[in-house]
Amino acid sequence: MEENRTDDTQKVKRSFSAWLGELREFMKGRFSLDEDKAQRDEVVASVSKGVEFRGVNLWVLIFATMIASLGLNVNSAAVIIGAMLISPIMGPIMGVGLALGINDFELLKKSLRNLALMFIVAIITSTVYFFISPLSSNSSELLARTVPTTYDVLIALFGGLAGIVAYSALRAQEKKVDGGLAVIVDKKIPNRATPVVPPGAQSLRHFNAHCTGCQLCVSVCPNQVLRPSGKLMTLMQPEMSFERGYCRPECTKCAEVCPTGAIRLTDLAGKSSIQIGHAVWIAENCVVNTDGVSCNNCARHCPAGAIKMVRRDPDDPKSPRIPAVNEERCIGCGACENLCPARPFSAIYVEGHSRHRTV
Repeated sequence: MEENRTDDTQKVKRSFSAWLGELREFMKGRFSLDEDKAQRDEVVASVSKGVEFRGVNLWVLIFATMIASLGLNVNSAAVIIGAMLISPIMGPIMGVGLALGINDFELLKKSLRNLALMFIVAIITSTVYFFISPLSSNSSELLARTVPTTYDVLIALFGGLAGIVAYSALRAQEKKVDGGLAVIVDKKIPNRATPVVPPGAQSLRHFNAHCTGCQLCVSVCPNQVLRPSGKLMTLMQPEMSFERGYCRPECTKCAEVCPTGAIRLTDLAGKSSIQIGHAVWIAENCVVNTDGVSCNNCARHCPAGAIKMVRRDPDDPKSPRIPAVNEERCIGCGACENLCPARPFSAIYVEGHSRHRTV
């Protein structure tokens, strides 16, 4: 009887130990960050890029400072928090933290320099705003930010930790493909002499005169082709860029939501025949020349049939084929630029036209 009881006790202990082991493995798998962790070089490169303070980041900081100042004027916590969310000031702050962690003195100097510049811009912007619209009294939101508490420190600490984990996982998902065996370099925006604006804009002059920068077209673009301009004269007005997608002939969403007539299309057939730009081939970027491989992505995916593959040396039947662009037939949709495998700059890109025409 005593032996049976001892055997039962041992069985219970073994079952409990096995259950604890399974539970430990389950929890380890759930809380492990190894699978989503980005490579060190990728994180360093991405944070270093985010430290830059010019163009869009500069204007976003100015607008965020104005929004925060308005929030203090109207004593609204929601408005102030909104300004914090869009502010790009976290870029240099993350750069300082990373530089201290990996002993990168050059990154530290660059981050501190840009952080100081951000503070100067923010102070100047807020000074101008409150000179025009001064505070009549000390609001509760203003007073709450002059006496930080332990809870504020904890909020900053856990918010920073959450940002580090989420940022690292995001970069890993963006950069890795094929089970993490290959890393794709992000495409860079080419330097276009003339910006590309959507079909139906008629011309740059018409588009710039009628567009209010409301961002409705940007928000509905299914292929993320439209994005706000960072140029001073056309600030926040949409421009087309093809790193993430291209302008599909069957899509007219931007014209459907435009409230001012800056983008106006009558039908799909009309869109498919509008030339908003033309493709330009850069021989030194093409993988046919740089890597010695065969490629016809641009010609295969051109919806207008404006690109044909021709022999690089017409007199040599074994010469590799390179793209030849028929500028009169090209509509500037960006399919060739988007699907070009060359990195970081595409070997073929779209140059905009100041006045659109029908082909």
